[in-house]
Amino acid sequence: MTAPPAAPARDGRAAWGAAIQDDLLASLGVPAASAGGPSRERHDRTRLESKRQRLLQLAVQAREFAKEPSVPDVMRSAWQFWPRFAIYNGLLIVSQRPSATHVESPETWRTRYGMVPLPHEQPLLLLHQGGPLGFVFDASQVEPGPEPGTHRYEAEQPFARPAFADAPQVVATLVEAVKARGVRVVQHGLGVVRGGHVMATSSGAVQEVTTGRRPPVVEQVPVSFDVSLNSRLPPTEQLATLVHELGHLYCGHLGPDPALERTGQGLWLEREGLEHAQREAEADFVAETVMGFIDPEAALPIRSDDGAPPLGRESAVAAALAVELVLDGVTDALVRSG
Repeated sequence: MTAPPAAPARDGRAAWGAAIQDDLLASLGVPAASAGGPSRERHDRTRLESKRQRLLQLAVQAREFAKEPSVPDVMRSAWQFWPRFAIYNGLLIVSQRPSATHVESPETWRTRYGMVPLPHEQPLLLLHQGGPLGFVFDASQVEPGPEPGTHRYEAEQPFARPAFADAPQVVATLVEAVKARGVRVVQHGLGVVRGGHVMATSSGAVQEVTTGRRPPVVEQVPVSFDVSLNSRLPPTEQLATLVHELGHLYCGHLGPDPALERTGQGLWLEREGLEHAQREAEADFVAETVMGFIDPEAALPIRSDDGAPPLGRESAVAAALAVELVLDGVTDALVRSG
């Protein structure tokens, strides 16, 4: 990675950007003259508390925009851009482009990597020390340009796996099937290193679900969980990602089946408070077991080199039950595809 372009002197700021920048910096409790600089000014207790509270407010808002599970999660996402960008700029990046992983100025993308912005992509806004507003693009927003750069840029493909021909049909069937369980599946541009995520929601939204065939009965089912899939992924990778996220849900990582509270009967219990590595190990087990059942060629070995603990008895039982719940939703599609 290259360092961002040096910020111009304060006196050289564009007039249209100066007022906006000062307002944004003031909202963070950060002096405009020292924002992002290496020196740290000392402040009294009141000023320090104001700065902390405003940074917390920005982090909370960034968490909402980025759909991260918690404020610590969004702060970790923002810190990936340090030391090139101060923490508030990291939060601004995450707020505008939750999937961002590698940001550069348009000039750096062009000269260093030979990349240019994709049509209709909007740049991300940053604040520079004593300078005008800065603009950057993420790696997911650029494509090869007419001239080569001084360095070769190779995008990561962390979710690649052998293609399964019927993946689009199975994905569509599974998306419809989980609606009855309060799950809504949507697609977003999540960059190159995020496949998807699942979150509980209390938005009050509903989905129409057909619960009968002869005659068809349409019901309004409340949305309790949102699954986001990376729209940049091929169908097979989307299917594996969807199953992985459903694995988190059915293993109880987000709490119990909401139907338990409404009717006293449900499909899964809560298992919150588990370590991150254990949650991922269980979801990986669900994903690769289901993918192996659907098409052995599309399944990948379950990861064992990332520090994930082996599945204990409780984890194995929870994951097995989750596999059953996922397969309930894809059986019809598999039967139709032969």
